[in-house]
Amino acid sequence: ARPVMVAREVLLLVGVLCALTRATIVHHVIYGAEGEIVVKFDTASGDYSVSVDNEDWLTSDNIAFHVDGKWYNSKDSTLVLKSSSNTKGTSTFLGQYVATSIEWNAGSVPVITTIKSYQTTPAIVFEVSYPVGAVNTSLNTNTDVITNFPMFSKFSSSLNYLTFQGLFANPVVGKLQAGHMPGGIEGGPVFLYNEKLRTVALSPLDNFMVSIHEWVESGSLSFGIQGKVKELPYGFTSSTVLYGGQGIRSTVSGWGAMLLGVYGKKPATLASDEIISKLGYWTDDGGYYWYNTEPGKNYQETVIDVMNYLKSANIPVKNFQLDSWWYPKGKNDGVLEWIPMSTVFPDGIKYVHDQIGVPLAMHNRYFAPDTPYQKNFSMIVEEYCALPQDENLFLSIMGASKSWGNVVYEQDWLITTYEKMNATQDNVVAGRKWLVSMGAAAAKLNMTIQYCMPLPLHLLQSVEAQPVTQTRVSGDYVPGTDQWKAGWSSMLAWALGLVPYKDDFWTTESQPNCYNMDGRGTHCTEPNTILQTLSAALTAGPVGPSDMIGKMNRTLIMHTCRNDGLLLKADYPAIPLDAFFRNTFATPRVDQIWLSSTTISSYTFHYLLAAGLPSPFTLRVSDLPGASNQSNYVAIDYFSLLNKIAGQTTVATLDNAHDLVVPVAGLPNIGQEPFRYYVLAPQTAKCVLMGEVNKFITVSKQRVKSITITSLGMSVAVMGSPGESLQFGFIKDVANPSLTVASVILDQQGLGSVSCN
Repeated sequence: ARPVMVAREVLLLVGVLCALTRATIVHHVIYGAEGEIVVKFDTASGDYSVSVDNEDWLTSDNIAFHVDGKWYNSKDSTLVLKSSSNTKGTSTFLGQYVATSIEWNAGSVPVITTIKSYQTTPAIVFEVSYPVGAVNTSLNTNTDVITNFPMFSKFSSSLNYLTFQGLFANPVVGKLQAGHMPGGIEGGPVFLYNEKLRTVALSPLDNFMVSIHEWVESGSLSFGIQGKVKELPYGFTSSTVLYGGQGIRSTVSGWGAMLLGVYGKKPATLASDEIISKLGYWTDDGGYYWYNTEPGKNYQETVIDVMNYLKSANIPVKNFQLDSWWYPKGKNDGVLEWIPMSTVFPDGIKYVHDQIGVPLAMHNRYFAPDTPYQKNFSMIVEEYCALPQDENLFLSIMGASKSWGNVVYEQDWLITTYEKMNATQDNVVAGRKWLVSMGAAAAKLNMTIQYCMPLPLHLLQSVEAQPVTQTRVSGDYVPGTDQWKAGWSSMLAWALGLVPYKDDFWTTESQPNCYNMDGRGTHCTEPNTILQTLSAALTAGPVGPSDMIGKMNRTLIMHTCRNDGLLLKADYPAIPLDAFFRNTFATPRVDQIWLSSTTISSYTFHYLLAAGLPSPFTLRVSDLPGASNQSNYVAIDYFSLLNKIAGQTTVATLDNAHDLVVPVAGLPNIGQEPFRYYVLAPQTAKCVLMGEVNKFITVSKQRVKSITITSLGMSVAVMGSPGESLQFGFIKDVANPSLTVASVILDQQGLGSVSCN
């Protein structure tokens, strides 16, 4: 089962009450352990409002639809209210609901607005239906909404927002009343929260590729179909969901689980494919061999040489990524054919795969408008690129690549394909059909997919494609940049059932004559090798170093994995703490302080990274997930303890009487960017288990089978490669801390144990 970050609230009752004697205002109420959410819907006017725990949060502005080349809205009565009705029903996953509907006439076009509340899910759905469709709906802009329901203009002054915007779904936070909230086609789901972290999510429930939200500078927030869509087909329906919860992490997680449930997608696990679960080598942008071979050699020779070097250096790389340099390009640098160029791989990719002996992850981008595939497969061809509409195209190219040794199809340049084409935006079918066809082909071939350069809408659309198991959550790696910042976007990806990936990285500081998107010989120094590697480990996703031959830092790389290459992971990616949102409520901002956890034998270990903080951060034990059952922790400053840095507090108590204050300053000799990394270990009677002293995730399910408290102290059952030597650290006296290291060599079954007495 997929780990749950925080226990989800239990819904007790859903009801619809007619509160007024005139019975024109219908109350849709969802009750939960943390309070109630009420949507009042006036069937006489179409007005509605949302209150949370008896506080008015959102009040409607207008109901407006753009059809037949003009606007129809409820405020000026051009949108004519015909009738209203109350009904009941059941949806496959969300369960039983009660619904209130109003039928309108937008000129000659009938439109139905419906509000549904659910009995077993903390959700209210705003639905717009066009029984006979609509034409001439376009506004020729992808920032405005043509189906404004819901639309809010009055907001509680006590609300902040979190949303995700643009390439790789970057986080944006702010005061809801203070000004602009980014939206349009690059916008993502919106999470509104108060100082107590009571939270509601607002997002599309369907039509993900053409659904947006719009913030109007006059102060209104609307949700619906984006303004480039030309027409809506017969029977078209669009839905926006409001999902309620307590806490940011819990609400984001519960909202994502709801979407996955609606579409029947199982979330990816930390072992969904070999690219996720085992150490890899990547040739992506920023990697030393991205469009850069060894002097005088082709890529076939270079790839084989890299793998031979890795084997000789005893670095257990178990998969290899081939980036965009291997296939021919056509017009606008798009894919001409997804086949290897003979100048790159003279003997073909299968030959190289057989030589290196590990599975491949293979990159693809947008198709060129002059691709010959358009002759045999259905594609929408426009000036910049071509959009596949045919599952058979993906079956053909993915099937061929599988025979070469490919296991993960990496679809890159998602944003480019979407934004450079009209078809993805001016109709409600093409964009979805592109990605659903891709997923269907991968499912038939038992392959998985990684999304790269996604917008939030691509991540939302992934709920309809089971094979999409992973996504990039940070920009292309460029040595010396802050590309390690992956925690915030990881929260969105993980909620939507995707394992996050932070891209490749270097483990040695200087690598001359490198090549990246800024040219040759630029950005050839990485001053934060430890932080880059640590961030990769904390995403719980793929780990892909990309150093040149002779420059791989084996000691650093092995902090992420076992001797057999199996990656050591926490139970979920490191993501922002609820405490951070609470502490910064008055002045919301995006700081890099993330937490992840591992639970084994009912003992929970937490991993806290804080980097580049503008001010100290105070962590209380009650801020930890599950802390109510385990209120005594020991905070171990990982690098100061292991490196024995003078003048540093290496171990501190974290309990109801003692907080942990994370300083702004970093530690010497671990990189240019100031950061701290803490292992938060449960305090037991005689011994505190820090875990593996030479691994970043010190206690993981990939290494530790069980933890047993004994009369003498503690016994830890461990596993790994036969003959692997392990070193586990224990602290016996927190007041006068010193690290006791117990060693074990695993037996022929890869099993062993370590003890603290």
